[in-house]
Amino acid sequence: MNNYFHNRKGVTLVELIITIAIFSLVISIIFSMNIFGIRSFALSRDSADSQFEVRMPTDFIAKKIRYANSIKILSTIPTTPTPNSHQIYLENGEIIYKDAGSDSLIIGTSNVDDYTLLFEKTSNNMISYTIGKSGTTKFNLKTEVVGLNLDKIGITGDTNGIYVEFFTDNADGVTPVSIVSLADPPTAYAQLNTAVSTPLRVTATMSDGSTRKVAARWTPSTIDTSTTGMRTSVGRVVGYNGTATFTVVVGNYTISNIDDITISINQGQLFAMPDYVTAESSDGSNTFTHEVPVLSWDTMITSTIAGTFTAQGTVDGYKDIDGNLKEFTLTVIVNALSITDIADITATVNQGVSYTPPTEVAATMSDGSTNTYPITWSPLTIDTSTYGTKYATGTVVGYSNPVNLTLTVIQSKIPKPVVAITKGGKNGTIKVIGLAGATATITKNGGGVVGTGIIGVYGEVEITVVNTNNLDKVVLSKTGWLNSDPYIF
Repeated sequence: MNNYFHNRKGVTLVELIITIAIFSLVISIIFSMNIFGIRSFALSRDSADSQFEVRMPTDFIAKKIRYANSIKILSTIPTTPTPNSHQIYLENGEIIYKDAGSDSLIIGTSNVDDYTLLFEKTSNNMISYTIGKSGTTKFNLKTEVVGLNLDKIGITGDTNGIYVEFFTDNADGVTPVSIVSLADPPTAYAQLNTAVSTPLRVTATMSDGSTRKVAARWTPSTIDTSTTGMRTSVGRVVGYNGTATFTVVVGNYTISNIDDITISINQGQLFAMPDYVTAESSDGSNTFTHEVPVLSWDTMITSTIAGTFTAQGTVDGYKDIDGNLKEFTLTVIVNALSITDIADITATVNQGVSYTPPTEVAATMSDGSTNTYPITWSPLTIDTSTYGTKYATGTVVGYSNPVNLTLTVIQSKIPKPVVAITKGGKNGTIKVIGLAGATATITKNGGGVVGTGIIGVYGEVEITVVNTNNLDKVVLSKTGWLNSDPYIF
């Protein structure tokens, strides 16, 4: 035992070398993964920017040339354009548009000078153009435009080129949309040593008066929250030289107040206890509100029973002067629902077609919603063997008024019978299949009844002692029904 406690033997040199090697390998892997993630993020961001830069001028060019009366493609930029023409061309990596006699206008992003542009004649009335980035075809975007007014003159000049000039009465109505200003994101408040994300997008005001969300790059990209104070990050967007400012106020904040919450719901309405509540935090100088996760509820409330229910909740960091978690109250008012209306029912069927009253009906509730309830009818079934208007009364539990069912039975013709001679001759037998209760009447050629019979409950009858040598037809008849079409022998 003494030898164990007084053993001062250390690690060997081999063990130390192996330990250092393993530790170095782990550090290298972690560092490589971190570098890979940073590079992947940068590549994705640069790729998105390039795609945005290529898309910007594409729609503008299509709108300009779609209504052109004539288009001319040239492989080089002419020294003197055709008088009164509109021109679109690539010059020094920039895409330029020029109205007849006006100053040139950059239609790509103003801070980008690595565009590629190629126009091609696809047919006499179709032109295509490809916009991309120099040094790669990865972001090439090819667009085909049918000239709606090119039937007479068509597309002239070279087969492809970096320059087009065209004449049109519609080009002046299309102006490129560009960013004229950026709105600063709302000021954020951050707890000391808590990570803060810069906004992915900012609101840009466009030259046509509209607004849109555009992707932003921030410098610095991360906010330092290691010390208290105000931090700012400057945001830039593609296609605009101005900036936006994101302000973060870092402080040693504590939750100073959480208001009690009251929620009103209807009985049976889908409801879940809140996962987040609005808290007010302060560092003595700055106060702000934010959403915080609920730590616990002392009871769970459902909407199955009408009434008023309360639950006490806590959040991490909301404490009283003694350092104990401070509670706030959630009050849920579950409103009882009642049926205010059930519409009467009308239906129409043909005579002899069975009808089953609905087993459930839609009811309008006191909150304006609709629920489905079972209904009981009196009588349970409705006879459709006779025509006319039939009635039934329905009862729904929880609804004091009756629900009226009106069924209109339309008088129908008896279906044509099926007839078979089962025994021929002067004392023959004929089987008739048809509507139960109907009378089958057999007549002979020249007139005269040779036999009758009433079809039984199984839908058939055999009529005997019939001379089958001179038969004409069989007709079914029944009180309240229209006679059937005749069966002709």
